[in-house]
Amino acid sequence: IRQPLQNMNLLMEKLEKECSSRGLEMLEGLRKQNRQLINMLNDFVDADRLKSGCMPVQKQRFDLKKLLEDLVEAYQEAAVDRNVKFSLRLENVMIFQDQFLIERIVRNLLENALKYAHSQIKIGNDGRSFWVADDGHGISKNEQKHIFNKFYQCDTLNDIKRGSGLGLNI
Repeated sequence: IRQPLQNMNLLMEKLEKECSSRGLEMLEGLRKQNRQLINMLNDFVDADRLKSGCMPVQKQRFDLKKLLEDLVEAYQEAAVDRNVKFSLRLENVMIFQDQFLIERIVRNLLENALKYAHSQIKIGNDGRSFWVADDGHGISKNEQKHIFNKFYQCDTLNDIKRGSGLGLNI
């Protein structure tokens, strides 16, 4: 399944050289859709690997502050495009955990926050935890009990910003 998506990326690179300015705008839309498909596919694969135990936890020592700073930098352009600012409260904390899985969790939280934030996303950590909070409309109490279920998506969102419904489950 990934192969056709990767081939699409290669074809879009070649097509970029042949496009007019209007074509380039349309091409960027295709790229965004392609990235979304790849992300959804990765969600499905990761959820299945976690459930089956094929994704072993590989704990290591790493700097949580650096990981959070790196992720904020990676999402900075998307935040600027949406007119959203990051507010950071980070402490130097070394943790012993699976860095890949922690990064995946933070990415999922950041992507959700970027979808629904009005103007600000707060990211922080202390010696025991980390958090990502946005100033969006929030999730009703009734919906909150379901958000970690596979494929669950809040009906109250009424928008097209939906993903696979696996991010929080992962």
